[in-house]
Amino acid sequence: MSLGFWNLYDTEIRLMNSVPINTVIRDKHLEPVKGVNGQYYARADYRYKVDDDFYVGDKVLVFDFYSPMADYLLAVMDPIPINTPTVVYYNKYKPQDSYLIKSIPYPPYVQILASLLVLTAGLFLFMTPNSGSKAPRKLTTGWYDIRSQNANLKEIENASFTQATIFSVVSVFTFANYFIHSPKSFGLWEISAVCVFLLIGAQFWQQTIVARKRVMLFDELHVELESPVLAVDKEYKAKVRQRVRRDTKIVSCDIGIVGHKTNNYGQVLSENWYQNIIDKNIDAKSEFKFEQAFNISSSSEGDAFCLVVRTKTDAGVQEWNFPLQVNRLNEPKSEP
Repeated sequence: MSLGFWNLYDTEIRLMNSVPINTVIRDKHLEPVKGVNGQYYARADYRYKVDDDFYVGDKVLVFDFYSPMADYLLAVMDPIPINTPTVVYYNKYKPQDSYLIKSIPYPPYVQILASLLVLTAGLFLFMTPNSGSKAPRKLTTGWYDIRSQNANLKEIENASFTQATIFSVVSVFTFANYFIHSPKSFGLWEISAVCVFLLIGAQFWQQTIVARKRVMLFDELHVELESPVLAVDKEYKAKVRQRVRRDTKIVSCDIGIVGHKTNNYGQVLSENWYQNIIDKNIDAKSEFKFEQAFNISSSSEGDAFCLVVRTKTDAGVQEWNFPLQVNRLNEPKSEP
C-alpha cells in the first residue's frame, strides 16, 4: 500500500509540474518488453522544442508501466492523433521527461486497493486477539472459569469500527482519484470493482453496527466447568452466565461439543448439540444463568475439542467458543 500511495503521489507531482507544448505524433504502437513474453509498453514517436533545444519522446502515460492487457493500452492510445498537431507535456524541471496523456492509469490504484483488503483483515485480527491459550481460572466455588477463544465484545466493536472506517476512507479516496484521472472511459471492470468494494464496505459497517448493539446489550459470556481437564464418557455440568445491560428476551441457548482435526480452528470432525428453548425475558442489569449437563463420547472424532455456546435473543444470535482440555487416555481399548 505504501508503494501504491508513493507511486500515486509521485505521479501527481509530475502532473502538477507538467507544461504543455505543441507537437506532432508520427507513430503510435505497442512495444514488447524485452525478455518478458506477452507484456507491452504504450509508445508513440514525437519531438518537441524547449528553450531552443529539441527533445525526442516516446512515453504515452505519465506513469510508464508495462502490462499484459494490450486492449487496455490500445484503448488508451486510440484518441492520440497521427500526423496532426497535438499537445505533449514535459516536466518544467526536467524537460526530457515527457508524456502525451495527462492522466493516471490503473497500477497505483490496484496496488492500494489490493493491499487495503489485506491490511483491514490483518488489522481486525491484530485488534481482536483471542484468549484461547489462557489457562482456566479457578474460582472460590471450586469450579473453573474457562477462557473464551472470542475477543471481548468491546475489542470486536473497536476493531470493526476501525476496519470499516479505514476501508471506507481509503477506497473512496482511491476510486474518486481514479475516476478523476482515468485515461479511458469506464467499463465493466471499473463498475464491477466499485460494486465489490461497496458490498465489502457495507458488510464491514453492518458488522460494526451488530458489534455496537452487542456491547450495548451484553457483558461478556462466562462458562464454568467442574474440572479444567475432562475425561471421555463422563458427564459434566457447564454453567453459563451473562449479564445483560438492557431488557432482553433470551429465546434459546444451545450448547455444542465440537471436535476439530488439529486445533480449535481446524476442520470440524464431530458435533454434538444440546438444544434448549428458554423464551425468557431478562431485566436490565440482571444476569442470565443456565446449566447444561454434557459428556464427550469416546466415539467423538477430533484431536481438539471446544464447547460452543450459541445464544439467540431478540437482538440476534451470538456464539462463543471455549477450548476444552480432554484426556482421552482412559478410552477403552478396542478388541483385537
